[in-house]
Amino acid sequence: MEGGFHPEHSLLWAQVRKAKPDHGHDPDGDVLRAARHPACIRKVMIGNVAEALIGVFGAHQSPTLIVPPKFDEQQWILEVRDSELHAEIHSKPYWGWGLFTKCFLNQIILVGPPERRQRLIYDLVAALGRPPWESVWKGRFAKSTGVSWQQHKAAWEAHTVAAGDALNESIEQSQNHLAESRKRLSHLDRGEHSEFDFVAAEVGLKEADEDIVIAQRALLDRNSLAVERALDRVELALIGADPATSWDERVFTEPDLAPSLEQAILAEDLFIDEVVIPTSHGGREKHHGGGEDDDEIIDLTDGEDEVEADWLLGKGPDDEDEIPLVDLAQGDEEE
Repeated sequence: MEGGFHPEHSLLWAQVRKAKPDHGHDPDGDVLRAARHPACIRKVMIGNVAEALIGVFGAHQSPTLIVPPKFDEQQWILEVRDSELHAEIHSKPYWGWGLFTKCFLNQIILVGPPERRQRLIYDLVAALGRPPWESVWKGRFAKSTGVSWQQHKAAWEAHTVAAGDALNESIEQSQNHLAESRKRLSHLDRGEHSEFDFVAAEVGLKEADEDIVIAQRALLDRNSLAVERALDRVELALIGADPATSWDERVFTEPDLAPSLEQAILAEDLFIDEVVIPTSHGGREKHHGGGEDDDEIIDLTDGEDEVEADWLLGKGPDDEDEIPLVDLAQGDEEE
C-alpha cells in the first residue's frame, strides 16, 4: 500500500458510535431486512457506519449477512455489492466485551475500481459527519486493528482527497467549457443562424456561472450529489448555447412549431417501402415507397365482423346425422 491507497482493494476501520435493533435477519438467502419484516428470525444491530455505507452505496443488490449474528446482535459480517463494486463489513468488539455500542468497530473491505472506492468513502465520511478513524479508545483500537492512528487517518484521507480532487477537476473542466462556449458564441454569424436564440443562449451561460459557484460551495460541504446536479445544469446550458445541439423549447408549448411526420422523415433521411392496403370498396390504397418484395397487408376489419362458429356447437348442415338423445329417466318411471 502506497500513500494509504491500494490499487486493487481498500481496507479501512471505523469506530461505531450508534446502533439500534432496526434490522433483522431473513434466513431465506441470509438477507438483511427491516426488523418488522415477518420473515426475520433475529434482530441485527448494524450501527451508524454500516447503515451510512448502505445509504451512499447507490443502487445495489439486497445486503446479505455472510455471518449472521448469534448471541450478540452487533457481531456479524455483512456484504453489499453491485455489478462492479463489492463491500464487506465486519462488526466486532474491541474493548469492554461488547457490552456497549461504542465498544464495536467496523472493518471495511472494498474491492472494485479505484474511482468507485474513493467516491464511496468520500460520501461515507460526509454522511457520518465526523472522522470515522477517531476511536473511543485509541490504544485498544490500534491494538485490535494492528494499525496506528496516523495510518488510519492516512488511509481514509487517501480516498477522500482523491475523490475531492476528481470533483474539483470536473468543476474546472466545466468552467473551461463555458469559456470556450462564450468564445464560440461571440464568433457566430447571427445572419447565418437566424433561427438560433442568441439571447436565451447567453442567459443560459450566465446561469451556468451561478451553477459553478453552487458546485464549488457544495464541494466545500463534501456534498458530491449537489456538485453533480450543478454540473448537470451547466452541461444543459452548454448544449443550449450551441446551434448544432440546441433545441427550441417552444415546440413543447406551441404545437404549430412541432415538425410534421413528413418533415421528421426528411430530416432523418428515412426511406419507407411502398405497401398496398385493400380498402373497403375493393380498391387499393398506395403508400409512399417502391419496394419490390413488399408483402401485401390484408385489412381484416373489412367485410363481416362475425365469424361462423355454429359447427363448434354441433349446429349446421350435419344436424340431420346427429344421434338422438334418449331420456333414460323417463324409461325408469314407466317400469
